[in-house]
Amino acid sequence: MTYKFTDSAKRAIEYANKIALKLGHSYIGTEHLLYGLASEEIGIASKVLEKQSIMPDKVLTEIENTIRFWK
Repeated sequence: MTYKFTDSAKRAIEYANKIALKLGHSYIGTEHLLYGLASEEIGIASKVLEKQSIMPDKVLTEIENTIRFWK
């Protein structure tokens, strides 16, 4: 099955993949996708998240805090 994504969606997925790898995760979860969407500066999703004060650095901090909590 072939999926067609917008360029913004492709970039968001790439950001999600990079942060997952940086954190040592072997999967891309919703937390990584949220980070990717917030990081992608051109797409509509990032604009909506930004208006709600959801920034990539805040998402990353919450991911890291959650990881520490579950360890």
